[in-house]
Amino acid sequence: MSLGIKPTVDFAFKKIFASPKNKQALIGLFNAVLSRASPIVAVKILNPFSYQEFAKQKLIELDIRACGAFGDWFNVMLPDDEFQPAIDELEKISK
Repeated sequence: MSLGIKPTVDFAFKKIFASPKNKQALIGLFNAVLSRASPIVAVKILNPFSYQEFAKQKLIELDIRACGAFGDWFNVMLPDDEFQPAIDELEKISK
């Protein structure tokens, strides 16, 4: 059953992937779209959002610290204009 909510909309993307209970989904998405020698095994969301803040913003960014399988931590920043690989993957999955 489809709810008619597109996961590629900023609000829906953050609701799905910025939730602590959905960290495994975010890790899976990153591993699907990023080309890394070692897979991402952990993430820390640095700027969770509130609904009130979201309503005032047009451009949404989700900053994340990610940890590779070898313990290497790095920053992942997903600005709206660089979502295309993730958007393509989500659209493929949601069909």
